[in-house]
Amino acid sequence: MSAKVAVITPTIGTKHLVHNLRSVTEQTYDNVDHIVVVDGPSCVSAVNRILEDTSWNNKKVLKLPENTGAEGY
Repeated sequence: MSAKVAVITPTIGTKHLVHNLRSVTEQTYDNVDHIVVVDGPSCVSAVNRILEDTSWNNKKVLKLPENTGAEGY
């Protein structure tokens, strides 16, 4: 049995999330959890649009209750 790997992706819902999801999905290692951390309520709709348009395995999404990036932290 292979060790479990976690990939944690913080995001505000930009095009970079699409590339990241694709990159993790295309890996050959099969014991991966990919956790997407959404930086506050203002980013949820953009992230949801991307997630709906992109197929990926082991979907886990953590939505932060407020913006913690840049000056929000």
